Amino acid sequence: MQGLMRKPSFLPVQMRQSKLESRLDPDVVLHLPFWNMPDGQTYLSQDAYGHVVTRTGATPTGQGYWGFDAVDDEVSIPHSDSLNIIGSITLIAWVFPNITGDQGILDKDYVNGGYMLWQQGVTNTFDMFINGTRTTGPAIVFSTWNHIVGVADAKSNRVYLNGIEGGSSASLLPTGNTTQVLIGKGAGVRLNGRLASITIVKRGLTDQEICDDFISTRGQRGV
Repeated sequence: MQGLMRKPSFLPVQMRQSKLESRLDPDVVLHLPFWNMPDGQTYLSQDAYGHVVTRTGATPTGQGYWGFDAVDDEVSIPHSDSLNIIGSITLIAWVFPNITGDQGILDKDYVNGGYMLWQQGVTNTFDMFINGTRTTGPAIVFSTWNHIVGVADAKSNRVYLNGIEGGSSASLLPTGNTTQVLIGKGAGVRLNGRLASITIVKRGLTDQEICDDFISTRGQRGV
């Protein structure tokens, strides 16, 4: 993460950004700060790659998040080499789940070499899937904001809630595919809730980096 621009320390906490929210970091292959996206149906992601992002039904609220109704709402990003991660990966989401039940948060054909963040209805946990294999994560806190991070690297696969590790499994890395990335939908199931941001990093973040990202962005969510 060397060489990234640092925000001045005197900024109020709600205006500070994570170091991951920088166009200067090529490891950040997708960054969607829904709290800071313009109006319209089509956007460019706010990262070094400028992916075309298409919103279908999801509702910008003007209150720092987009709402998803579990009926027909989703966000899609076409396949690209930068999103076709083969090796270590970190998935980050600020999510506000409305109800229990299976719900997709982020998915790139998780069964066939890809990755997914998922709300598991039976266990009421936030889980990560890599190449079809599940890592059970921490318990969901409903009707409030949750900072969810899934990491897959050579050490292990891990899921964090609000900067604290809440579940792990043996290391398994994505092997790649050519499908699109879907936000607010996974395994054919849509999200009933809110999303404030989605970030994908093509390496495994450390515990300290995950904690720092939570601390530097939590003020925007009132957590």
